[in-house]
Amino acid sequence: MIRFRADIEGLRAVAVLLVIFDHLGFRGFHGGFIGVDVFFVISGYLITSLLAAEYAEKTTVRHGRGSISIVRFYLRRARRILPAAIAVIAAIVVGSHLLLNSLRVQQVQHDALWAALFGSNINFIRQVSDYFAADLATSSPFNHYWSLAVEEQFYFVWPVLFLMVAGRHGLRICGRRIGWRLRLALALAAIGVGSFAWSVLDTHANPASAYFSTFTRAWELALGGLIGVATTSATTIRTRQATAASLAGVGLLLAGCFVIDPDSAFPGYIALLPTLGAAFLIVAGLTNPSPLPNQLLSAAPMRFVGRISYSLYLWHWPFIVFVAARFPQESGRPSTRAAILALTFVSATVSFYVIERPFRKISISYGNGRVERFLERHDLQRLGFVVAALVSAAALATLFALARNYGQKTQNVVAISSSDVSLAKSAPRAAPAIGPTVAKRRAPTRGVRVAAYAKLLSRWQAHVRQGLAVGVLPANLQPLQRHLANVATPCNKYRLSIVEHEQECRWGNHNAVQVAAITGASHAGMWLATLKGALDPQTWALYPFSRAWCGWSGGSENVAPKEALQNRDCRALQAQTLVELKRLRVDLLILSESGVRSQQQMLDALSRFASVAKQVVVLGHTPDVLPNFTVCLRGDTDISSCKGRLSESDLSAVALERHAAALFNDPFIDTTPWFCVDLACPPVIDRTPAFTDGSHISAELAPKLIPLLRQSLVQAGAL
Repeated sequence: MIRFRADIEGLRAVAVLLVIFDHLGFRGFHGGFIGVDVFFVISGYLITSLLAAEYAEKTTVRHGRGSISIVRFYLRRARRILPAAIAVIAAIVVGSHLLLNSLRVQQVQHDALWAALFGSNINFIRQVSDYFAADLATSSPFNHYWSLAVEEQFYFVWPVLFLMVAGRHGLRICGRRIGWRLRLALALAAIGVGSFAWSVLDTHANPASAYFSTFTRAWELALGGLIGVATTSATTIRTRQATAASLAGVGLLLAGCFVIDPDSAFPGYIALLPTLGAAFLIVAGLTNPSPLPNQLLSAAPMRFVGRISYSLYLWHWPFIVFVAARFPQESGRPSTRAAILALTFVSATVSFYVIERPFRKISISYGNGRVERFLERHDLQRLGFVVAALVSAAALATLFALARNYGQKTQNVVAISSSDVSLAKSAPRAAPAIGPTVAKRRAPTRGVRVAAYAKLLSRWQAHVRQGLAVGVLPANLQPLQRHLANVATPCNKYRLSIVEHEQECRWGNHNAVQVAAITGASHAGMWLATLKGALDPQTWALYPFSRAWCGWSGGSENVAPKEALQNRDCRALQAQTLVELKRLRVDLLILSESGVRSQQQMLDALSRFASVAKQVVVLGHTPDVLPNFTVCLRGDTDISSCKGRLSESDLSAVALERHAAALFNDPFIDTTPWFCVDLACPPVIDRTPAFTDGSHISAELAPKLIPLLRQSLVQAGAL
């Protein structure tokens, strides 16, 4: 049995307070999320120390044949982790029904399933979540469960690897027999080095998903485990060495707090600051008397906070999210944040004494040890766990498939063909003559085409005006969840890639004389369904090139380091796209992205595209002015708060796009009047959700815009 370490209990307090202060937005704690990394190192150390102590004890009793009880280990972990975690999950689900709208409730129910299965990190990777870009008003109250999932996945695998590696008695290197501690240390070092390398690479390639990945975090747990294997309860170090290690640990943690922020490429190599800091403090406590920093960690107040740190971590985030959802204006006030902090401490204290501590005292013996002795006697413990692992993996795969559609109704969204578009016979008010500008191909009948587009737009804007008067969700859209599917393309994989398999990404006639392509950010993929309807599939072949965050004109200027890495990747993707477009000999190239960058970026991009396509058309970005339905929806049907309004900056962005296109004599299609009239933008148009998240058009609206896009392309001379 390992000895109790009061300083480690205090280190838990430091870790949890860093996280809570960061989430509450306290000044000076913008890098407080590194507290999770400190937790990982502590967990790796404690769990490995417990396993090593049990193995060493049985080695002594059984004359050299060590073992660990995997079943008993899982029972201890379940007793420690599950009661409080399940209680908070239940509280969040109940609270969501009382405080959030129906869309948020469905999100919470879906995320609750993953949290209960300790797969939240996988869930957020699937949802393409960005931990640092999360908006409190729309965040999942289970966002913090990702770290519990990482630890539980580690607990699931590590005891088996421990037993496999430690039990290899005949392993020799250079003819010398290797002890079980050294074997485990070598295994942990290999895991740590591999995971750290993967963390650095994946943080660069996929920064959003890398944050949640067990593979990018395993090295932090392995670092703690390495200390647990290399030391025992009797291990001591010299006072001078302990003091140096303790001061180094404090310095590294402070450096992490000041140097690391949400714009850092995390958890890459910079995560060494908090993890090594925690490791040094753990090592520094292996002496008596301990250094001053470790003595401060052992103080009674720190130990109390560390003792309830698990409950503090579980309760603080849902309080923050629920307050932000219900009181968005007041949630950022210092008084509100102080109240949340106080409520968190009260709830955590009650949770610890009512839930955590009673369950810790429950006996974990089973069958008077007969089952375990039978397994050990017949050497079936490992085989039994392998079978259990395979069954669990199959069950988890099944749950992955079920979770994909959890909370969705059985009725699917039915695509609406272009012939289903309903337009008013007459418009109550003439629409402004907003449409494509100068085209490269000027036909004698251009005036007729302009009039045809203006007439079509006027009829469509009648629906837009009617949408402004709608305050209650139409009956055909209830429930709303199944109507908010994004328009996605097979190529839009939300990762650093473009066309991988040409057959997968092509639409239309492969032998068509005319070739079209659309490129840009996720908005390029959003328009694909509409563009398909605007082109004749017999005479056109269409290739989409869309990336989730990389537009056709590039990334933002003057960005933080993390975004700078994305911009560099974006430039590489743009270069690859140009190569593919040139190879395809594109006749019509549509450009679409989510927002306007600098004019110089647009001009540079347009000059490059001019050499790879006969006709370039700039499809203006959709206005990003509507609140997210998950925020503005009141109850199940009230959408009175979901209207948006165009600002001067929105109009300036449109003018900038139009001007850039005109300089190259490229047609520009302004999509703003398709969604707004008199600067106002309704959330529902023609009994259809306009957007899914404020800027991406819904799957049901996309086909209704086919006539507008087709006539715009005709007017521009592109068709």
